Parts: sequence; C-alpha cells; structure tokens
Amino acid sequence: MVLEEFIKNKGLLPKKEIKYKATGKEERFNGYSYYDPWKGDFFYTYGFEAKDGFFQRAKGLPAGCEITFDVTDFVKVSCYLGAYYNYLVPMASFGKFKFVAYLDGEKVLETGDMHCDTPVVFMDLDVSNSKELTIECVALDNKWQRETFIGEATFIKENGEAYVLGEADNNSIFSFKYDGVSSKEFLSTWDCDWKEEKEGDVNIYTIIYKAPSSPLEVILEIKHYTKYNVFWQKLYFENVGSENSGKISNISFVDYNLTTSKNVSVEYANGSDATEYDFMHKTKVLDKQLHLDTYGGRPSSRYLPYFRIDDVDMGYLCGIGWSGDWIADIIKIEKGVNVKSGLTNFNSYLKPKEKIMVGGFAIMEYRGDIPTAHNNWRRFMYEYNSPRIKGEHFRVPLCYVPWGSTHEDVHAKYMDIMKEEKLKVDYYWIDAGWYGNIEGLSETCFDAGWGDETGNWYPNPGAYPSGMEKTSKRIHDSGMKMVMWIEPVRARNNTQIVNDNPQYFYALDRDKENEKYDNILSLWDDEACDFCIDFLDKKIKDYGIDCYEEDFNINPKAYWVQKDKEDPDRIGMAEVKFVTNHWRFWDTVKERNPHIFIINCASGGRKLDMETVGRGVAMWRSDYGCYVNYDHSAIQNHTMSLMPWVPLHSAGIKTQGGDMYDFRSSLSTGSILINLVTDYEYDFERKMLNEYHFMQKYMYGDFWVIIQGGLDKTMWNAYEMALGNEGAVLAYRHEESPIDELKVALKGVKPDKEYIIRDIDTNDTQTIKGSQSFNLKIENKRQAKIFVYKEL
Repeated sequence: MVLEEFIKNKGLLPKKEIKYKATGKEERFNGYSYYDPWKGDFFYTYGFEAKDGFFQRAKGLPAGCEITFDVTDFVKVSCYLGAYYNYLVPMASFGKFKFVAYLDGEKVLETGDMHCDTPVVFMDLDVSNSKELTIECVALDNKWQRETFIGEATFIKENGEAYVLGEADNNSIFSFKYDGVSSKEFLSTWDCDWKEEKEGDVNIYTIIYKAPSSPLEVILEIKHYTKYNVFWQKLYFENVGSENSGKISNISFVDYNLTTSKNVSVEYANGSDATEYDFMHKTKVLDKQLHLDTYGGRPSSRYLPYFRIDDVDMGYLCGIGWSGDWIADIIKIEKGVNVKSGLTNFNSYLKPKEKIMVGGFAIMEYRGDIPTAHNNWRRFMYEYNSPRIKGEHFRVPLCYVPWGSTHEDVHAKYMDIMKEEKLKVDYYWIDAGWYGNIEGLSETCFDAGWGDETGNWYPNPGAYPSGMEKTSKRIHDSGMKMVMWIEPVRARNNTQIVNDNPQYFYALDRDKENEKYDNILSLWDDEACDFCIDFLDKKIKDYGIDCYEEDFNINPKAYWVQKDKEDPDRIGMAEVKFVTNHWRFWDTVKERNPHIFIINCASGGRKLDMETVGRGVAMWRSDYGCYVNYDHSAIQNHTMSLMPWVPLHSAGIKTQGGDMYDFRSSLSTGSILINLVTDYEYDFERKMLNEYHFMQKYMYGDFWVIIQGGLDKTMWNAYEMALGNEGAVLAYRHEESPIDELKVALKGVKPDKEYIIRDIDTNDTQTIKGSQSFNLKIENKRQAKIFVYKEL
C-alpha cells in the first residue's frame, strides 16, 4: 500500500515527474485550482465540467499559450482537450480557439474551431522515439478564452507504468497550500526529520517538515496498528518562530493514490438526521468521482464519516477523524483511485508558537471477503478506539431513563419497584429537564420548557426540592450508577451560566432580535474551555455522577463563520480551535474523573467520527427513536448498518405492552429502557432484561448481515453474531412478509464441526454441520426470533 512505501522512504514518495516548459499565460492547475484573471489568484474547485464530461485533473492552457513536454522516457501520451462549460451563461465573453499538437516540430493533430460549448477532443499519440510534444492553444478571435485545459493527460512508459499530469509532484500523503502554492510543488525541498517509536504492537512514525525560510513546521503522525494493519495518520501545523507564518489553506489531511483495477465501487452511508434512513448504506460504481461531505459542523450529518473502496477480492476501509465539517473525494484515476479528504474552509496564518491539529484519516487494506474485513475493523475499533473506565474496556451498560423533570419522590418509587420486582439495570439516567425553573414540570422531550432552561444548571426545585444529592444517593444505595444529561456547549440567553459568565458565550447577530436565543460556548477560546472543564468537574463531584451524557443540539458552523469574520486573515481557525478544545475538554474531564464514561449525543448520532467515538459511546444513536410511532424495521436497519463501522452504540427500548418485537428490534451493545416501571408488565420486563444480559456478549463478537430487507414490509431483516465457538442469529419477519422460512448458511462456524442450534423461545433444536444450512422459521408476521448455536 502507498503508506508502506511512504514509510519506507521516510516521509516522501518517489516522484513520478513529467518534465515540461510553458510559454505565454500558462498557469499551473495541479488538479484543484484555476486562474481567475479578475481576481489574480488561485481558488479551490473540484475540477473542470466540460460540455460532455467532468475532468478532475487538468492543467490550464489559456488561448495564446503553449506547453512542451519531454517525452523521451515515454511511448504513449493521451489526453482530453477542451474548455470549461458555463451552464449559466454558455456563450458569455468566451472566444474561439483551437488546439495544435507537434511531435519534434511536426504537426500531428489540429482540432477544428472550438468554444466552450464544443465537445472535448481526445488525443492519443504514439511518442516512441520522440523527444518533445508541444500542445498549443491558438486564439481565433479577440475574445481571450481563459478556461481551456488539458485534462487527464496520461504518459505511459514502455513497462506500462503510467504518469498523470497533475500528480507529478504529489509525493506526499497529504496536501495543502502555503501562501497560495501547492505543497505538491515544494514539500520535497523542505528539511524532514524522521522519528520511529513502538508501543506494544503499534508502530508510531512522526515526520516533521521544516520550511526553509519560514517559521512553519508541518507534523505528520502515523500510527500503524500492526495487529489489524490499520494506518491512522494525523496532521498538525506549528509556528516555531517569533513572527506570523504565511497563509495555510486547502488542507487535505489525506491525499494519495491507491492502486486498483478499473472495476472499483465505493460503499458509503447516510449520517444521522433523525429519519428511518439513518446510516443506510449506498453503493456507487466509481466512473469518475464520488464527493462526500457533512453540513452544519457536526461530522455525521448527511453522510457517515466512513466509506469502503472495493476492488476485485480486495479493497480499503476508511474512517475520517475530524469532529467538524469535512469533505472527501474518491476520484477515478489511471490504474487506481485518488483519495482526498480535508477541511472545508481554512485559510489562515499561525501566530508565533501556535500549533493546531487539522484532522486525521484511518485506512485498512483488506483482501478476501468484505464481512471479514469489517469484523477486523470492528475488532480494531473496540480494542484501540473505544472509551474506557479507569483504563479498562467495559460493556456498554443497560440504563433506565425516566424523564429528567420527574419528581424526586417518583424516582424513589421507581427504584423501589425495580428492587421489589428484581428489574436489574446498571445505570439510572437523569435525562434532560432536571434543571431550571419550569413550572408545571415537563412530561417529555417534546415539551419546549427543557430547551429554554438549558444554561440554568441547578436542580429544578419543583422536581428536586431536596437537591440532586438526595436522588444521587438513592441511586447508589439501590446498587446502580448515575447518568446525568448536560449540554454545556449550548445555553439559552438570560440563563444563569450566560449571565454569570458572558465572556465565555457567543451568539449569532441574526438571532439577537428574539428574546430567547441560543448561545454557544466559545470553545475556540482556551479560557472558555478551561471554564467548562471546571464547571463539569464540579457537577460530577457534587452529584456523584458516574456517566456524563453530553448532548449537542446545535449546528456550530454558523457561529464559526461569524467568528471568522472578526479576523478575515484567520478563516477556519474558530472551527479548528473549537473542535480540538472540545477533545481537550472531554479528555481532561476523564483524567480528573477516571471512573466515568461519556455518552456521546448530538441530536442523536451526529458526531460519530473516529475521534469522537473513541471518547464517547453513542447510546442514543438517532433522534428517530424520539418519535412515538417509529418504524421497527428502521431501528433494525440502524443496527445492521452501523455495526460494521462503529461497534459500540445503542437505541431506546419502549417496553410497553409486552412487545417482544419492539424489544428485540432495538437490541445492541448497550440499551436504554424508556418506561420500565410505568406499564406494570413486570413478568415480561424481567424476561426481557434477562434476555438482554444473555444476548449482550454476542454483540461484541463478529457480525454478519444475513438479509437486509430494509424498510420493505414484505421482507425480513436478519443478522448473525459469533463469539468463539458460539453465536446467535436475530431475525425479524416484517408485518406483511409472506415468507415464513429461510435456509441460512452460518458464517461464524467451522465447516467440519457440528453445531446445535436452539430457538430460545421454544427450545426446539436442530443439529447441523458448519457446512450445512439450517432452517430459520418464523411462524407469524411481525415476529422476531433469536436462535443461538454452539459447537458440539
């Protein structure tokens, strides 16, 4: 893989150089920029859209210019010649032109008259025994055509090796611009310090690139998790001098080429937007390019920050480590794909001694079948990138969560019922609404009162007249641990925390006309971060909190953009500081309170990037679960779609009515019980809790989708989990499915071993060899079944 070659060469890939010289107004495009004569500078774009195609890698050749290539080492050259097509104003101020090509001075191609509305021309030349190829763009009238280009210019050597124009200087695995010039042009000329370390089975490489005439240093950290062959790279910039650095922009924390065949596809997934389609997988056959991004500043809105590139019997699993806005492009190139991911909006200098982290990217190459690859990824994520308590892995707990404004006496009554009825859960969860001064206590999350009081972080005297300490003590005396919901990053105007500490909060100018508006914690300010650390640390200690649930019900991007306007030379710095200080906030709180774990919530699962899931568990993975009449097949699909990427997560279970289909639809690595003691179905609930504890161990094993019928009510959903020599199958027959039986080939078995399979409802068994299929039968519509198996 390219990363192994990069490490072998200690910080730079061997150059694949195409030598050329240009005359006239030629400007360098290097794939992502083009020259705007009205502005006189470069700016970011995604390539050229011509009349009949999209060209990601292109070099501008305005009319009146020519470019000459040294083709001594090549036998074939091919490219597309054309111009950008302006869909809005197709013929506005665009002149006529033509291309002429010469080999060693002899004309070998001349196009007809062209303009922006003309199809591109493909040129394919045998350059064996030739020395120079010259391509000239000739202006045919007095309207200079500025946006003509050479696209996908490919130079082939006799051994078949391909060099592509625009990649000639891309000999690193990341990219950026410094004072408007691409790092692809200069990074190889910088001094490079190389450091290698080893921590267990993790190899750590630190590469420091030092600018020769600037205080800027670029630090690349690569961790190679050799057990699973995962490489995780992180990119930093540091000003080590006493003066401001130059401008840094167009940051891509990953930018390199992967070798593949021509038959490549990409599997990616929706993010969490509180719909039945959350986390649903999609597949695109890669013909040109797939563009992924997020919106609003929360990293798993719109798309999940994970994707898989599939080739023939091999491929790559990829994860993005940035907890703000990101973009990713997977681009088809000659003999492979280019993978590029980075920040959406950064153009800033660094102050003296300032250091920033700007994102990371993890990649695992796989060979063989895709489910095995995802199981290796799951194991990697759990072993190396999951939260811990006192340094140790833990099982995601079973929690009971009554609404936060429930009266303290009712909480006490609930705990008495749980003890009396032997309804054993791990954590008792004080949800939103426990704070402020709401009269007529809110009943549910759909009551607006809880949102208006965020920032009044003291117990509501109407619900907790004795203070929170009494309820906390009661929880611990009952043998449970305490979860508390707090949202410190968002606070309504005129609440206590804002009025007492206005210097740490920030509002949008457009919102201030309303009496009640949201402020955001100014996490781009180190002092605001320190304030928040102290605030939460005190709450944890005062209330005896064992688990801190942070919610994040706000899109922060608009606040970052407004903050950036205060210093236009520091665009993007508000986001970078906000994101990295948020990590520091969580990390420091954990250092001070190693007994806690953090629940990661952001209007459900809108913060599921690599960095965030390594710090907190998404126990409420989608706000779709807030809806009273949610589609159970959607909840099943949320599990099956998220499990291959993020192993630790859970959903809510509404236990009313003894509905086993509901309960089993929401099984996951952890669980949240919504109304455990309010429906008096205690026999059912004891059975349900026992089943959860019995099943939980399998959720940490390997995982396979058997059938994913999605939201189709005439289909099934089913998946398998295996741990050692045993496993389980969860199957759901939807409410309109005419199918009552399937033959299933188990995945977590050895073909030559015998297994006994048991229906846990009826205790009926069947014995099969691992090489055989077993009969999976569900007699009734809208019924869920669990089958467990064990090697004999």
